[in-house]
Amino acid sequence: MSHVNELNVLKNNVVTNMFVDPADENYVMARIAYHSGLYQDFFWNAAQAAEKYLKASLLLNGETLLKNNGHNKFGHNLVRLHRKVDSYAGEFFPARLLQPVELESLQWREETPHAYIERLNQAGDPSSRYNVYGYSQRWEDLCHLDQFLFAARRVAFRLDMTITPKRSRSNPDLPQTVADHLRKSAVYTPRNVTSRLAKLTGPRSRTELRDLFFKGNFPFAPDDFDHGSIRHGSSASNPVLYRRIFAYVQGDGNVAEQPVVADLADWAASNIYLGQAVADDLRSAASQLRGQN
Repeated sequence: MSHVNELNVLKNNVVTNMFVDPADENYVMARIAYHSGLYQDFFWNAAQAAEKYLKASLLLNGETLLKNNGHNKFGHNLVRLHRKVDSYAGEFFPARLLQPVELESLQWREETPHAYIERLNQAGDPSSRYNVYGYSQRWEDLCHLDQFLFAARRVAFRLDMTITPKRSRSNPDLPQTVADHLRKSAVYTPRNVTSRLAKLTGPRSRTELRDLFFKGNFPFAPDDFDHGSIRHGSSASNPVLYRRIFAYVQGDGNVAEQPVVADLADWAASNIYLGQAVADDLRSAASQLRGQN
């Protein structure tokens, strides 16, 4: 094996262990959380899975995650990550996240992968761990996640890698690279049966875990999997900072409570790390409430 090929093999091993394997676990946890009604954890783990698959794709296809000064180039911004991956692998993502034929009897809101990742970027923001932004969960969010991650996971591999055996490389009719195989088959994936996801959901995995991952997961589930009845509905959570502070700025609260709410806003901005933008909004709210009183 040449030095370059050996280095590429080692790069793949590092990226797989640091990004793809943890993303597989995040994905499984996202589906468990969804089916358990834990939507805040669903969005958090869904965003983590998307972020890691996209970063794995970038690293394995010659991109860097660092700026020239060594700082993080993308952070946790899923929109920027997807835009960069889309620049070289856009053909492998669906144009729209469509309604599965198995669910044609239900109302459905289609959206593009870009529109979906914009929503997930906010719902799964790191601040969502503290319910800073709240969430609005639509029942098709799970199917949209499955379709997006199926595509993202397929391209979390070196796309120009030649995988056709040497004896067949002279045949122009045969796909040669990973990208060629992806173009030829919409269900092909370069991640094999030894992947973390395969181990978590394979025949030897726990039955309840396997069922929660495959239930309603039409891109990943085996053709003979019995999906049974699929739960659907919607849910939402207003962020506590809105209910306890920002609603008063909009005139929805008791005027007599404004002084203590202003103090609460200052306290939150000074004692809870929420990012500069949220902290500034809290201090602005405090000033407005004191001016209204």
